[in-house]
Amino acid sequence: MLNYNTTMSYLKKIGFYFCICYLPAPALLADTVIDASLRLLHFDYEEFDQSGATFNKETGVIPGFSIAASKKLNHFTNTLSFESYDGEVDYDGQLQSGAPHMTQTQETLNRVLYKLNWSPNNNNNSIFGKIAWQQWDRDILPTKSVSGLFEQYEWWAIEIGFLATIYENNTSRWQFELGISKIDNGTIEIDLIDQGFGQPKLELGDGQGVAAQLIYRHTFMSSNALSISLQHQRWTFGRSNTESISNGFNTFEITEPRSESIHSILSFNFHHYF
Repeated sequence: MLNYNTTMSYLKKIGFYFCICYLPAPALLADTVIDASLRLLHFDYEEFDQSGATFNKETGVIPGFSIAASKKLNHFTNTLSFESYDGEVDYDGQLQSGAPHMTQTQETLNRVLYKLNWSPNNNNNSIFGKIAWQQWDRDILPTKSVSGLFEQYEWWAIEIGFLATIYENNTSRWQFELGISKIDNGTIEIDLIDQGFGQPKLELGDGQGVAAQLIYRHTFMSSNALSISLQHQRWTFGRSNTESISNGFNTFEITEPRSESIHSILSFNFHHYF
């Protein structure tokens, strides 16, 4: 699991790559855009048992932010971005015994992605490919009678799709984006140190996803613009492998169930053009 020093080192590397790739010299900054946004994420996560019934569900609204830099080269636009969310949501589920259980879950989500847009006609319509690495810290908080549980998920997603301009004039633009994705190489690490079982890691089943986004952008100066966007994402994880764990006295088998995530994101964005 990432500690403070590891996280800060990772973020410094991201910043370094931003500088090397996007801020090399004034002469190279033409067609470069720096974006910053504040976000609200409606978080909806659900796990299912083998019969298809809901095992637990987590819902709530989480604040977040993102930063991005993009550079246009002929018909291609390269984008590198980082986004992060952190907050508590409601947990409604059950214990291993089947007894109902309600608490809060502290959610922390980080995402780094690279996106390549190709516009054959060199306009505001394009097709794109995207690759993203994502990390999700899921801390199910303890109650008076039930211990908490910390899990860390990591996975890769590869997405393809299109961006279409619905309407535009000299200062405003409406766009729609749609993509489909493949979820791959997912893992979950479970903190069971206090129980004597260490930190077992399971391999999540591969899944699929879909994302749609509606964007409105208004340019109010030659070098600045504001936009608002509404994005809807859905993806699944398949059931994980089963692993046997032991603390020297007891042995158990653990499996991560099949799950579905639905994220709706409202973003308020500022864009600066060089």
